[in-house]
Amino acid sequence: MKNNPEVKNPELRFRIRTKMLLAFLGLSIISLALFGYVALSNIRRLGDYALEKSASLGESATNDATNALEALGAAIIEQKAKDVAMQCAIYMDAHPDMTVADLQASAEFQEIAVQPVGETGYTALTNYETLICRFHVNPGTVNLDLHELAQKLPGFWKVMEDSQGGRDSFGYYDWEEQDGSVRKKYMFITPIKARAADGVGMTVAATTYIDEFSKPVEETKKKIAATALSVNEHINAEINNTRHTFIGVLIAMILVVFAVSFLLSRAITNPIVALTQAAQSIERGERFEPERIAVLAKARDELAHLARVFSQMAVEVQAREERLKRRVEELRIRIDETRKARQVAEITETEYFQHLQEHAAKMRERAKGR
Repeated sequence: MKNNPEVKNPELRFRIRTKMLLAFLGLSIISLALFGYVALSNIRRLGDYALEKSASLGESATNDATNALEALGAAIIEQKAKDVAMQCAIYMDAHPDMTVADLQASAEFQEIAVQPVGETGYTALTNYETLICRFHVNPGTVNLDLHELAQKLPGFWKVMEDSQGGRDSFGYYDWEEQDGSVRKKYMFITPIKARAADGVGMTVAATTYIDEFSKPVEETKKKIAATALSVNEHINAEINNTRHTFIGVLIAMILVVFAVSFLLSRAITNPIVALTQAAQSIERGERFEPERIAVLAKARDELAHLARVFSQMAVEVQAREERLKRRVEELRIRIDETRKARQVAEITETEYFQHLQEHAAKMRERAKGR
């Protein structure tokens, strides 16, 4: 006998197979998603930490280098001022009869008094009593009373004012360029150990932009920033690659889990479906054939044990049903015989039947007398 198709039950909205698939897939997806999230988060934090530390280390290194170079630049400026002051003193000692006006007229002294400092800086000479500039790279500043710059350049004026009376003075100040931009300068002022013939004492001021000395560091800082940006881009690229790889692995794992879950659910639900079909066939009154679930009963798991118990129960139920049918048939035959005997008795016990019997007996006697 062929297997009967499974009768659809409208109450079974979610079958065991569907539930198992959903459970396996749900657990797998949630587990893999959590693992991927934690892994990618750790990679991201590691990348951010590496980038932050590299940027911090680069910034610290460049700041230290900048401070060291600026300190070196300040020392160079100081030494330049002292060297020029010594050269001026030697010249003035060699020419004791020259006044400030004579010195201003001397091209030789001009070359000594105004010398370059760094790339754009210079030295200048100022009367340290009146703070009037006497020698400067800019002719328009020569004989300028520096008090006039007190409000416009307060930082510059502070350093200059501290040198009044022939004292050493130094410091940083902001210098406004012609285009309106402001850059930081460093200036060191030291007195000349000699006076002009008219008794005027002067100081040498050496000044230049302090960032001229830290330009290599600025270039290094740009390279470090570019390298940090490249590292960040590389880390982001690796994170994206890891994310894509993880997504691919996740999809592959989902397919594998789906296949395994499907096969496992079939291995579990197919025996249940077979048993259900067998039970439905028995319910419809069809004869149960143990061969239909014999394959299930050969295994060594709980479902096989259930199949063996079900098969034995079905055979016993079927045998009991057949015995009951035979007994019912026997009872039906007995009932029919009893009913016939009763009907015959009812007929034979009537006066009409007894009269017929008497008449028949008389007729038999007459026949014998002849």
